[in-house]
Amino acid sequence: MSGLICLLNIKTVRSSDSIHRRTMSSRMLKKYHLENLKRQNRPFYKNLMNKEKTKPSKIRIRGLSGSVSTDKISSSTTSVYLIWDGWGIGQSSFKYKSNSNNNIYDLSNQSTNLSYTFGGDWNVTLGLSSVSQGKGKVTSSNKEYSTESGSGSGYFWTFGMELWGIEFLGGYRKNSFVFKEFNKTNTDGTTTNLNADLPISGGQMMFGLGVQF
Repeated sequence: MSGLICLLNIKTVRSSDSIHRRTMSSRMLKKYHLENLKRQNRPFYKNLMNKEKTKPSKIRIRGLSGSVSTDKISSSTTSVYLIWDGWGIGQSSFKYKSNSNNNIYDLSNQSTNLSYTFGGDWNVTLGLSSVSQGKGKVTSSNKEYSTESGSGSGYFWTFGMELWGIEFLGGYRKNSFVFKEFNKTNTDGTTTNLNADLPISGGQMMFGLGVQF
């Protein structure tokens, strides 16, 4: 029995040594061909090396949404992103409705997002946003005041996990907005100003899916 074990070990060593020699031979042969190519055709050699070093661009398309709702307040955010080699640009749509102290608020805005994504199949995205346009209405004592003036900013982070070519996404978004210059046009053509800015801030969990090419 011990002789059989010894024989198997010898074969294993010889087989491993043979594989090692073939591997070394193929490596040496490839190295020889590359060096020969470098001497004979330098431009072609440089082009070949650049192709080996160049990685194909990775494009991601993502969609996320999140919402918060209580008895008197509801808000939602929907975002879409295009990411190319880590750098991303996107658009977010924010909607807010509430009923407080006999006042009804109906507000919305659009934000532009910039982000960067770290990692591969498992990744994290960090980003900032800025309001590009906003509008809203406030109804108080049967009087409606409206505005198309809004500003604000936000930040967000997203974790991504890719399975079978689909990204499963989850993250958090923090917003801080201000709606201002609420006006009402009277029957005589004059304008009444509400003389009050309306700040809104808060955070939302965001979930979504993405694909990459």
